[in-house]
Amino acid sequence: YNADSTPKVGTLFEPDQDAVKKVSPDLIIVGGRSRAKFDDMAKLAPTLDLSVDTQAPLKSIQPKTQTLAAIKKKEAEAQTALKKLNDAVTGLQGKTATAGNAMLILAVGEKTSTFGPGSRFGMIYDVFGFTPNDAVKSLSAKDRHPVKLEDIAKANPDWLFVIDRNAATGKQSKSAREVLENSVIRDTAAAKNNRIVYLDPYNWYIMGSAGLTSMQQNIDQIAAALNAK
Repeated sequence: YNADSTPKVGTLFEPDQDAVKKVSPDLIIVGGRSRAKFDDMAKLAPTLDLSVDTQAPLKSIQPKTQTLAAIKKKEAEAQTALKKLNDAVTGLQGKTATAGNAMLILAVGEKTSTFGPGSRFGMIYDVFGFTPNDAVKSLSAKDRHPVKLEDIAKANPDWLFVIDRNAATGKQSKSAREVLENSVIRDTAAAKNNRIVYLDPYNWYIMGSAGLTSMQQNIDQIAAALNAK
């Protein structure tokens, strides 16, 4: 959107009802962080919840995309885009099957957490096909598991995927790259083989990889990292 001409109607968590009413929309779409406000928004205009199920993101994206396409009468374009997405996932899975084990971490300044299969960011294993590192494969699917850098180094993943939360939210702090590249992480197999991948923080943390475009971009980024090896 053009930042200067687009009306501001609140935040992801708290839409401003008066501002929304002033815009007088024909349709309101909520999803993810804003879905809790569905009932409030439905009082103002027809409202759709296009939240994606994080337990089955790829399967969930398809009907949401088709619903939106039907509204905009762009079913053919949606079908083409979904085929491209599914083909890209299949192609990526063919590479990740033999790529070695992986660990995904969320960095918040100098604090780090890790995630296992079935979790908020578990699609790195569940959809994209990486073998979870032994340190994460048995973790519960709760939101996050705090972990020290020394523990990550001990786990010694072949691939380390990093989401820098502060980069996603715009908070000023030491970047995840600065923290990791000047720590015990540099002695891991991932670091020595140039297999630390700093994922697009906006797509993963803010968007939750929950859209057709964001997931396609995430696949393309990871495929490029694999192709570089």
